[in-house]
Amino acid sequence: MKFKVELDQSFEDGSLDTRNFKDLSYLTDKELVYLATFMEKVKDGVGLLGKNKPSWLSDEQEELPNTSSYKDGNYWHYHCGDFGTSKVKSITYNLALNIDGLTSPEVLHYIKEDDNSIVIVGYSPKHKPFPASDHPRYPNPLFEDIEE
Repeated sequence: MKFKVELDQSFEDGSLDTRNFKDLSYLTDKELVYLATFMEKVKDGVGLLGKNKPSWLSDEQEELPNTSSYKDGNYWHYHCGDFGTSKVKSITYNLALNIDGLTSPEVLHYIKEDDNSIVIVGYSPKHKPFPASDHPRYPNPLFEDIEE
């Protein structure tokens, strides 16, 4: 299945440049390749090597604490970066759940829309499993506009 891919305006124009989150203008050449590869494969309906899952669920498919905003917005994340010499166990097709896909430190955060489109909202150079979406003491830049 082919998906329409868009970049969120705050990701395109933002000023995040941290260990856990970067906006588009701060991505390195290598990180831009990871992003472009993901976008091209998703647009073409090609299988992906990385792990892909909803951001509100654990690998055991249990809801994680403080992640209701991820669930409400249908946020997912895909491991997009350097997989090293890991052996491929499972391919991600149609952006479906793939717990057995390859993992990397680098992760793309995206929203799945109902019309076979996605919106890329963020990039994590070092995936921190897993930043809460709605914890008052630990703000998450993907949800800065959510009011408590």
